Amino acid sequence: MWQVAILTYLPPPEALSKAATFFSSNGWELYQEDNVYIFERSSIFTYLSFALLATGVILLIGSFLSPSNLPLAFIFLLIGAILYHNKQTIALALRENALLIATDSYEAFKETLLFAETINGKIIHAEAPTTPLTT
Repeated sequence: MWQVAILTYLPPPEALSKAATFFSSNGWELYQEDNVYIFERSSIFTYLSFALLATGVILLIGSFLSPSNLPLAFIFLLIGAILYHNKQTIALALRENALLIATDSYEAFKETLLFAETINGKIIHAEAPTTPLTT
C-alpha cells in the first residue's frame, strides 16, 4: 500500500471537490463512507482480460476438435477472470488541511502525485510498500 500526505492551502470543501473532480474526470468512480472518499476504477489490464477470456472461449470450443487445447483454455479463462476482477483503489480523507491518501497500486499512486501537482499541494509524507520516503 502506498500512502501520501498532501498539505493543501485550499478550504476543506474546495479541496474535496477538486479531488472528486480530478479523479472522476480521469475515469474513477467515487464512493463515500463516513468522512472517507473512495475512488475505484478497473485495472489497466481490462482489455487484456477480455482478450484472454475470448481466447479461452475459442480454445474451449476448439477443444471439441482437439482435446489437447482444454487445459490451455482453462488457463486462459482463469487468468482472464482474475485480471477482469482486479481493481485499483484510492482512499482519501481530509484532516487539518492535509489530504491523507492511501492507494493499492503504483498506477493509482502516480495519479495521486499528479493530483497533488495540479492543486499545488505540498507532499509532506510519501511511503511506498518497501521503503518510506519523508520530505
